[in-house]
Amino acid sequence: MFENYYDIIGFKKPREIQKEIKNVLKNKKENVLVISGCGSGKTEVGHYALLNWNGIRSIFVEPMKTLATSIQERLNEYNKILNINEKWTIQHSGIEEDKYLENKFCVTTIDQVLSGWLGIGRQSFIRGKNIVQSNFVFDEVQLFQPDKALLTTINFLDSINSQGNKFLIMTATMPKYLIDFLLERYNMKLIEAYEETIADREIYVNYSSKVDYLQINSRTESQIVICNTQAQQEEVYNNIEDKSRCIILNSKLLKYDRSKIESKNLLEDDVSEKSLYKYFGKYAKKNNKILIATSIVEAGVDISANYLYSYACPIDNFIQRCGRCARWGGIGQVVIINSNDIVYDSKIVKKTIEFFADRPSLKFTWEIQKAVVTNILNPFYMDVINEINVRKNKYNLIDGSRGKLIRDIQNVNIIVDKDISFNSFKKQSISINISVLEKLSKNNALYVIDYGKNRNSPVQKKINDDIIGQTIVIQGNDCIYDELGFRYKEGSVCNTFQYDSNATDKYDKFNFDYKEESWINHATSVRALVKQKMLNDRFSSYVLENIDDISNVCGLHDIGKLDEQWQGPKWAGAKSILLAHFPFKKANTLIFKNRNHRAIGYIVLKNNLEDRILLNVVLQHHGRIISNNHDIIIDKFGLHKNSMLCLYEYGFYGGVVKEGNDNISYEEILTPKDTEWNNFLYIVGTLMESDIESINLFHNTKFLG
Repeated sequence: MFENYYDIIGFKKPREIQKEIKNVLKNKKENVLVISGCGSGKTEVGHYALLNWNGIRSIFVEPMKTLATSIQERLNEYNKILNINEKWTIQHSGIEEDKYLENKFCVTTIDQVLSGWLGIGRQSFIRGKNIVQSNFVFDEVQLFQPDKALLTTINFLDSINSQGNKFLIMTATMPKYLIDFLLERYNMKLIEAYEETIADREIYVNYSSKVDYLQINSRTESQIVICNTQAQQEEVYNNIEDKSRCIILNSKLLKYDRSKIESKNLLEDDVSEKSLYKYFGKYAKKNNKILIATSIVEAGVDISANYLYSYACPIDNFIQRCGRCARWGGIGQVVIINSNDIVYDSKIVKKTIEFFADRPSLKFTWEIQKAVVTNILNPFYMDVINEINVRKNKYNLIDGSRGKLIRDIQNVNIIVDKDISFNSFKKQSISINISVLEKLSKNNALYVIDYGKNRNSPVQKKINDDIIGQTIVIQGNDCIYDELGFRYKEGSVCNTFQYDSNATDKYDKFNFDYKEESWINHATSVRALVKQKMLNDRFSSYVLENIDDISNVCGLHDIGKLDEQWQGPKWAGAKSILLAHFPFKKANTLIFKNRNHRAIGYIVLKNNLEDRILLNVVLQHHGRIISNNHDIIIDKFGLHKNSMLCLYEYGFYGGVVKEGNDNISYEEILTPKDTEWNNFLYIVGTLMESDIESINLFHNTKFLG
């Protein structure tokens, strides 16, 4: 497929790894590991592999959301040139364009992939069922947190490798120990570059104990300064004499302001004077601009200057930063600056500094880069990535803790608005650490959306464990937003943030209410939808061999709602017709929340079903149950007197438990550590998708989901 791929997209002379991938992909059974320097065409190798594998879905995985946008733009350019009709969507916490990863082509982050597979988050099972049907490219895996995201990724790859999904891993900075570990574990084919990416490119590195502002201010050429923190950015900016030279880029800028800086459309008349690519892109004219950025530019961004300054960081991150210096040829000068911040592992940073401090004016060749990565990082990865820790991580999959399994980021999304309402949540937001929020909370009330407490207006919230990841609106005391982005500043008052032009009206769900829908109507509708989807997907032999039983049980997912108290006339308005859904305005929500229809459904069917997967589909169909090694306690229940007639009409004649107060042992609950997980994930995700689709059809709307 696409025999002349590189020629068509504009690579008249394919590079070393681009030639090799063609030979490797002749064997469709092999997964691939690509080791090659920055700017060597790895993105095109990944794109070519996914097109040739031609799976149901292709997912390009980035370590950070800041890398995803530029990759999406490039891949869509290639699809257009190749006359591929489908476009690449993008999905991450900042842009929700494809929240279920259901498009044929999608660029996303490792957080989205792992949280979907783990079933963490609202409706994540739908994302998960699409994930287990996909082929993957994992880009810049050295930026995955080794003791969390990387270990979890290995367990994820174990699960999809066994069912035949294809994946390609690519990086410029992987120590030999990890290379060997992956090659042996997955019988991967290694494609490794041995030549310099650009023949006439030379990079020289020097160490400095501090920033030489005299040198930066006096130099008339373009320069890049990469900082580890926003505080370092502010210090550098304050020491630049001519502020008009400065372009600031970090994750604390609002989306609209970042888009002006990161725009690649240089043909517009109103192109911003802060344009990253106008002054640092491949075709930039000579200029004196100074880009002061954080680590968001260290990978996946096609910019370059011949002079680059980097605060000290681990060797693998530093090599990525060097990729922004003389990227397309020539002589580049890089200075690594001592840093006392605690952003990175201090031991690895110290070894990185020592390496360059002992070797002034080092010509930093590709061979030296590979050698120093192995020298510094091999011991670290040997301690972290090994069979014992992989097994520990697999056991921790039971917990479903994002902090343990993906990354321990204690962040919230902040919005500033003087007049707080539901409309405030449609404005642009910025991610900040919980420590900053604690400072802001002294002189700001924190407002959130709380579905249970108030459906008419936002409610005030105190800082606690469940605030992580939420979107919070404040009035803007003790903070500032300017060219350096959003940050805490005591005594300042921040202006209101702008609306997000692409924001969906997700908070309009407060105007939505269910219609009364009979249980039998919803059950038969879901059963038909599930069966059709499974026939189309043909996911596994287990699904195909048991498709009638699976679709029948999926139709029974709300059997717990046949409980007499759930159907009680005092709050549901039911008389003789048993309901699956009813208007919220008729509901006593306290009874509704305390009546666990999923657990009741599990007990009702337990004696009739021996299939653990199907019982868990009923139990977890609204989301993953994380029991923390505790049993699920069920209050006494009893099926409505008309429930058996309803089940007979559905076509279910099996024995059921009509009443009781049995408990569910935590050992009965399926988790990602179980071998049945991917089949379960596919089925329960298909059920949730069908459930939403059925409700939409009944309401004649596309609102839900």
